[in-house]
Amino acid sequence: MAPTAEDDPLGTQIDALGEADPGHTGLLQALVLGQVLVLLARPPGEGANRPERNLVEWRNQTDDVTFVPLFTAANRLPGMVPPPATLVRVPTRVLLPLAGRRYYVLNPLSPARLTLPPTRVDQVLALIRAQSGEDSVPSRQVPWGFRLPPDEWFPIARALAEWIAADGRLARAFLYELLRGEQAPQMVLGLEVPTDPVLAATLRAVAEQAGAAPGTLVVRFLPDEPSHAQGVAGMGLAPFYERPMH
Repeated sequence: MAPTAEDDPLGTQIDALGEADPGHTGLLQALVLGQVLVLLARPPGEGANRPERNLVEWRNQTDDVTFVPLFTAANRLPGMVPPPATLVRVPTRVLLPLAGRRYYVLNPLSPARLTLPPTRVDQVLALIRAQSGEDSVPSRQVPWGFRLPPDEWFPIARALAEWIAADGRLARAFLYELLRGEQAPQMVLGLEVPTDPVLAATLRAVAEQAGAAPGTLVVRFLPDEPSHAQGVAGMGLAPFYERPMH
């Protein structure tokens, strides 16, 4: 059965694109906001089995280019995936920052496809950074460090926790200091919900009313920002706020 727009909205956009330049459409933004299916050589897990380290690569025999195949829907593949390979759905905004600047082809087995050479990936990564507000990622030259906030942030943390508890939307929140090379340390409030600019502005205002200097607290939304999510998990950081279990 052919995919429908409801089943596969991103794939339907690609099908309709034809020979047009995707840079002049809303397609790249839709890609950033959507999810893709990736082929993994082994079932997902930790270490070498993490999806971004475990991606299957194909080779285009016509131009001898090695690429990572991505799919918008399972029926974009001709049949079952032979084990031990696994098909996994991943948000694009999580996959590309971690898997990096490679050559990808979206729906390579369909008549219409979207090629993402490294230069196009740069465009998509820029859109992801613009959405999150984060303007850098960890690298060997500029690694990131995460540490607990200093004692003077205790009353600010208490005010944030009281507001979060009264609001009721958040199950957990993390407060940590981010170190990035020569840049000044940055205080970060990490939230386990998708990006919400209004919520971020409100929490920054709460922090400033409690004594934080304007602009010193940055709110990061962990589902949309894998570098922060990995840092929080890697340091085993306990949440400074956690909704009580009833």
